Amino acid sequence: MKFQLIYLHPSLKNTILILIAILVAAGGASYMYEYSQKTHASNAWSVTPLFGPTAVDFKNDRDYVDVVIQTTIGEKMSYGKIILQYPQRIMSFKNADTTSCMGMATGSTHSSSVVESGDKITIIRDTFVSDEELPDGAICFVRLHFFPISFGEGELKFVDLESWDIQGPLGPAGVELESNGVKKVTITNGTPLISQTPSPSVKPTAKPTSPPSVTISISPTRPISSPSTSELSGNPTGIHGGTIPLAKINYRIKLQGVTSLPKSTGSINMKISLQQESNTIDSRTIAFSPTEDGTWIAVVEYHNIPQANNFFVSIKGPKHLKMKVCENTPNERIDGTYQCNTGKINITAGENMLDFSNIFMLAGDLPIQNGIVDSVDIAFVRSSIGSKNTGAVARGDVNYDGIIDSQDYTILVNALSYKYDR
Repeated sequence: MKFQLIYLHPSLKNTILILIAILVAAGGASYMYEYSQKTHASNAWSVTPLFGPTAVDFKNDRDYVDVVIQTTIGEKMSYGKIILQYPQRIMSFKNADTTSCMGMATGSTHSSSVVESGDKITIIRDTFVSDEELPDGAICFVRLHFFPISFGEGELKFVDLESWDIQGPLGPAGVELESNGVKKVTITNGTPLISQTPSPSVKPTAKPTSPPSVTISISPTRPISSPSTSELSGNPTGIHGGTIPLAKINYRIKLQGVTSLPKSTGSINMKISLQQESNTIDSRTIAFSPTEDGTWIAVVEYHNIPQANNFFVSIKGPKHLKMKVCENTPNERIDGTYQCNTGKINITAGENMLDFSNIFMLAGDLPIQNGIVDSVDIAFVRSSIGSKNTGAVARGDVNYDGIIDSQDYTILVNALSYKYDR
């Protein structure tokens, strides 16, 4: 068989070569595009944060706002960190509820954290399920509850978008705000307010008689005259009757000497007892988590407890004297001086706030605890000053700053004024 060579004019030959080059380049570009979509899909989606439609006016239990994360159907969300700002002039933050908003998984497949700093709230939610089970569309991310403190108007708004972090199977998402990224808040006459009137400052000082030489400064006063829930409702102290199938209590407490996020600990265990007169309704050990301002928080569910407003709570910390609390929002003029006799805590079905952050739990009853701040506790801290030994710090570092020093010694000497579990 003979092959005949075909002669191509030079210009035609060049044209064919150019066409081949174009086809090769197009194929390569198509491949690179598909590859980039698979490996850099993080830029392929975005979300829009929205506030729910419910008016925030504190009428008819409208003390909350829902935060919704809107995605395109099929673009699923597994993790979110968002930041919003609220008008502190007219209201204060109560709690964040990640169970009423059922847009993301809860229980063992979900974790969440809330940090309040000034007038900003950061909420983080993480979901541990398969990609197929992840939510998409309009995702109810969190329900935020507030207390009214003053009449007026203000705005809830999403802020610091550069610090947000939204993740899903496609990678990180962009965040796009719409005009309804702002929520109006109106508090008018007739709304019962939570008093935040500060009391006069009191700064007594004292000095320990033994070395090292330290000065005890008892910090200024805290707000007084905040009415308890029972006072706001006008109910007399006493048992309502019946039982509550489910009551969720948000606890907030402050520990002596801890004024910011601790350096050397995560959560700590507290023994919480819910009592009526001489009867213990519930007693358990609860893990409390720290926040930026040194407040420790925990959420506890109680089932089938009496419906009443004469409860009191006793709290025992791992290095602290037991504290008895008789009001939903107690106050004290001088740190560590709060005492009470008759239980006035009101608990109702659903959400409850027991805000004990305006009183301090005194430290000093170190492990092994015996219900008293005594010479054994004082001697241990005094002899361990300067120590960073793990065992010593775990026992004697009462302000959780990672070292035993004169501050810890001062705290214990201060607690000697009260000495015993209350």
